Amino acid sequence: MCGIFGVSSILEKDLATANDALHTLEHRGPDGWSYIHQSDVYMGHRRLSILDLSENGTQPMEKDGVYLTVNGEIYNFKKLNEELIKNHNVEFKSSSDSETLLHGYIHWGLEHLLDKIEGMFAFCIYDSNTGEIHLARDHVGIKPIYYGFVDGRLTWGSELKAIETFYGSNNLHVDYTALYDFLTYKYIPSPKSLYKNVFKLPAGHALTFNIHTK
Repeated sequence: MCGIFGVSSILEKDLATANDALHTLEHRGPDGWSYIHQSDVYMGHRRLSILDLSENGTQPMEKDGVYLTVNGEIYNFKKLNEELIKNHNVEFKSSSDSETLLHGYIHWGLEHLLDKIEGMFAFCIYDSNTGEIHLARDHVGIKPIYYGFVDGRLTWGSELKAIETFYGSNNLHVDYTALYDFLTYKYIPSPKSLYKNVFKLPAGHALTFNIHTK
């Protein structure tokens, strides 16, 4: 289990707040943390080291201007790695299954990557070449990911409290229909969350946001 958090259109002065939001996920990734700030996009990762304990498994991962953070496990990554090596001469720097997603996106694109991978995952890919941020969640919905559109920018995180911490609860507005749902069903069904303009990505779904679109 790892934790991811990110935000678009973020300035240098707000990075400390973004890091605070990321650190609310420390329990998901106690083995270390890192972030990138590229083209006003922040991507942070709290790491739980499993397959690759070395620094080569550190996230965010980057290749050819594409950045990745992921929480989860890709069951068929070894088979996919063989395909990437054979057909695209990919040289892997780590033994982490996360790197499979990075190269898979570069060579197959998002749609075909999601068709090929088997596992439990929630990931973010930022393609600085196109200005697109992609969020995706596994088919069953084992791994969670929330996203919000507040103040004209996209935020995302493994847990709602990371987004709450970044904006401050006073700047988020309760969605009372979600409260009614909770009282009726004992949970808040996707895509709703406790707050307006903050959502839980449904299982088996992906979202694409272009940072150049106003």
